[in-house]
Amino acid sequence: MNAASYTLTGVSNPGGQIFQIRAANELGDGSESAPVSPSDRTLQVAAAILSAVRQDDPNVVVFADITDSHLGAIATLRLGYQSITALKAGDFSGLTALTRLNLPGNQISSLPDSIFVGLTALTQLFLGGNSVQPLPLTVSLKKVADGQFKAVAPAGAPFEIVLPLSVTNGTIDGDATTITIPTGRVESGPLAVTRTSGTTAAVSLDIGTLPGLPRGHFGYALAKASDLPLIAIDEAAGEQAATDFNGDGRTDFADFFLFVDAFGGADPRFDLDGSGTVDFVDFFMFIDAFNPTGQAKLAALAQELIGLPSETELAQNWPNPFNSETVFSWFMPEPGTVRVEVYALTGQRVAVLHQGRLQAGRHEIHWEGRDDESRRLASGVYLYRLKSGETVLTRRLTLLR
Repeated sequence: MNAASYTLTGVSNPGGQIFQIRAANELGDGSESAPVSPSDRTLQVAAAILSAVRQDDPNVVVFADITDSHLGAIATLRLGYQSITALKAGDFSGLTALTRLNLPGNQISSLPDSIFVGLTALTQLFLGGNSVQPLPLTVSLKKVADGQFKAVAPAGAPFEIVLPLSVTNGTIDGDATTITIPTGRVESGPLAVTRTSGTTAAVSLDIGTLPGLPRGHFGYALAKASDLPLIAIDEAAGEQAATDFNGDGRTDFADFFLFVDAFGGADPRFDLDGSGTVDFVDFFMFIDAFNPTGQAKLAALAQELIGLPSETELAQNWPNPFNSETVFSWFMPEPGTVRVEVYALTGQRVAVLHQGRLQAGRHEIHWEGRDDESRRLASGVYLYRLKSGETVLTRRLTLLR
């Protein structure tokens, strides 16, 4: 028998015992599964696992006695104030029934990739009081093929992470507005996106306002990766841009004046979104393709020539009253940071629907009558508010269950 020997010196379990940990490489005669080596685990974590197993099975003496079944029966792991400076990716592997993981008061400064993979039963995670507070858990988007993408959480999702999505110059199949990384997984399933008809611009995707932590989770926070937004479809090369109406190879004021003449009509050359009418939606698709240095002048001309609104406008939600879902829409004459919230009549905020920077134009968001923790709200009258810069707009809505 070839065995590797690992020794923990000065590391004690909650009962104050000192452990000698041995790892075996062989399956063993008649064992349920291969004994689990502690070599891929932080010493304090290995000691805590051995302690937890011995509480239920006194026949376990050293780590070599632990089987996969032992690991799969552990429900709680307490690792507070153990002077842990860094975790290893394999620290919690095999702990498929783990519901409570407590790691407060250590010196952890980052979460390694895959640390929470396989922890599908986790309901409580304490990470407070570490070197970095809160510890960042990074989320991002990954291109898997042209027009296909996934959401990723490299450390693994310690709870079901539902991320809001925004798309520029495209549409997500099924009109999806969110993407979900299941608990214990690194990636979501794939979603597809297509380019908006009439444009050759690149299609980009971004994550909206990040959700908060569920009940029982403390000491860390979701953080967007610095590589966002994601280019899901590259700009089409070698084609005349849909906004180059006169075919001179660029989108400029000459094209805008042609657009002004067509505004309000149905000429398909200028109906960039294919709605049947040349309207403000088409104008904002046009301005997106315009040289950024001239966009302010272009917007001023549009206010004069086609009646572009000069102030932010918040429409009444539709339908209203509503039961299962309603849509909020608003118009912005220029880019800016926007926050959309829902309040009870008592003044209590119940939901934050959007927070972040948006381009000029018309925007909308769907709401299912749930609060920030996805709980169904009771029937009643609520207020929804849009704040952008110095502008604050409020309207009423009625929810009927």
